[in-house]
Amino acid sequence: MKKGIQILLPMVVMAILFGATMTQAAYGVSVGNIFTYDVVESNWDVTVGPDSSSGTGWNFLDVLRTVGSQFDVEVTAVDASGVDWEIQLGIDMDVGSNSAFDGLGLLILLVLPLLFTDDSPLTLDTGEADLGPGLTELFFVDVETFSDVFYEMANTDIETDLSDEDPAINIDQAGGIFDNDTSIAVFEWHLDYTYVNASIDSNLSGTYVWQYAFDKSDGHMKGYYHMIDYSGTLAGVDFNYNLEQKVEEAGYNLPNVAAGILPGFEWFIVIPVVAILGGITIIKKKRK
Repeated sequence: MKKGIQILLPMVVMAILFGATMTQAAYGVSVGNIFTYDVVESNWDVTVGPDSSSGTGWNFLDVLRTVGSQFDVEVTAVDASGVDWEIQLGIDMDVGSNSAFDGLGLLILLVLPLLFTDDSPLTLDTGEADLGPGLTELFFVDVETFSDVFYEMANTDIETDLSDEDPAINIDQAGGIFDNDTSIAVFEWHLDYTYVNASIDSNLSGTYVWQYAFDKSDGHMKGYYHMIDYSGTLAGVDFNYNLEQKVEEAGYNLPNVAAGILPGFEWFIVIPVVAILGGITIIKKKRK
């Protein structure tokens, strides 16, 4: 079994346990609701072996867009299974949907950097990388379900479980906070780990931060922030992955990333570097 899959198993189990209500979703938005968002930050700097890509902007429909671009998300359908939406940027349009099962993907997202510990050599698709990171399209959530998931994630110690999956992995910090006391709920996650495996010439370390805010009255996204900064070697290949992206609803500002939410995080400084979920696709395993 590949290490990435092993590492994800505890998180998937947690998702199933914590998300028992995921099939009974309730959404507060209505058909015709339109929400406007600003891409406030989006940049990347990635190196895999001899190949690299860096820049500022974000990918929408395979076109590099500028930071500062504004887009609209309109609700096109709502039922107990989820929300369908249409995203509009100028004359360009795309469609998608959100459901309570996004909670499963969310928990995988929280440990996604650990997938870089796979033994297979990596290559960089510079053509795709140069388009920039895509958006994380979690525009709508079921308030009750995601409040439960975020609460459990912020109050459960997964550090030991993750480290036990592979002794080469050292989880220096793993956990988060969930501020649910006002009309806007904010969840924040930090992961700081090292991976050292001399037998496959791998030595990787870094930090991942994810922040997400949603309106408790109807579950629409107020904003999100991703930061990932990992560097080292994987299977003898030089590997640096620095990404940052912030998207906010027009008129809303995310709170500053917390320092010291866990013992040892006092040192944390946000490096100006962007989005993991969209940008992750630029890294591909080398085919044998």
